[in-house]
Amino acid sequence: MSKQKEYIVDKFEDFWTDIYNIEKEEVKTFYDYFVYSKEKMRGFVNFNYTYENVEQLLINKHFDYLNEMYSNILIGNYNSVATMLRIIIENYVTYFLIKKYKKESLYKDWVLWSTYKGKAILNESKYQRLAEESYCELEKALGLRLEFTNQSFSWIKRVVKLKSYSIKTICKNFLDEQIYTDYSYLSALIHNDDYNTKIFTFFDKDKLTNFIYAAFNYTDKLIGTYDKRYLRDKTYNFLSIKVLEALDNVGKVEF
Repeated sequence: MSKQKEYIVDKFEDFWTDIYNIEKEEVKTFYDYFVYSKEKMRGFVNFNYTYENVEQLLINKHFDYLNEMYSNILIGNYNSVATMLRIIIENYVTYFLIKKYKKESLYKDWVLWSTYKGKAILNESKYQRLAEESYCELEKALGLRLEFTNQSFSWIKRVVKLKSYSIKTICKNFLDEQIYTDYSYLSALIHNDDYNTKIFTFFDKDKLTNFIYAAFNYTDKLIGTYDKRYLRDKTYNFLSIKVLEALDNVGKVEF
C-alpha cells in the first residue's frame, strides 16, 4: 500500500473510531432506550394552559432535546451535546417543581414568565411592539399581572419564598445539590471558562461516556417523577440495563 493510501486509511479509521459514533455500543443502546421511552411518554399538547398540558409540554421537550443531543453525538459535536444536556437538566428541574406543587398559580406563572423572557429578547428588535401586545393578551387570558426578574426560577416566587431563584438555590432547597454540580460542570464546558477545559481536549471518550450516562440519568429521573410505575416496565428495565452495561464496558465516569 502506498503512503498516500495508508494515510487515507488511517484518517478514515480515526474518523470512524474517534468521531463518528453510530457503531459504538453505548450509543446504540442509548438510542434504543430513549426511542422506547419517547414512544411511551410523548403526548398531545393543545396549549389551553391546564396543568396536564404544561406537564406534557415539558415531557415532550425533554425528548426533543434528546433527539438533538443524539444527532450531535453522531457527528462528534460534543460542545452542542453539553449544551443540550444543560437544557435537559434545567427542563427536569422545572418539571419537578410543576409536578411537585400542581398549583394553577405555579404553572400559569411559568407560562407567563416564559413568555416574558421571550418578550425581553424581542424588546430590542423591530418586533418589540408585537411582543408587548402578545404578552399583554396572555396576561389577560391567564388573569395575571406579575413583575418578574430575569432569574431562571423567579416564576415560583408566589408559591415558594426564597432569597434568590437561581437553579443553585432550587436544587439546594428542593432536589439535590449534585444536580447543580452537574449543571455547573456543563456550563464550564460550554463557556470554556475553567482551567481544565482550557488545558485538556474536549473530544475524548470519557466525555462521550459521561454525556450518555447523564442523559440516561436525567431521563430516568424525569420518568420516575412522572410515574414510578413506568420504571417497572419490563422493556424499560431491559433497555436501561443494556445502556448501563455498555457504559460500564467502556469505563463510565460519572460527573
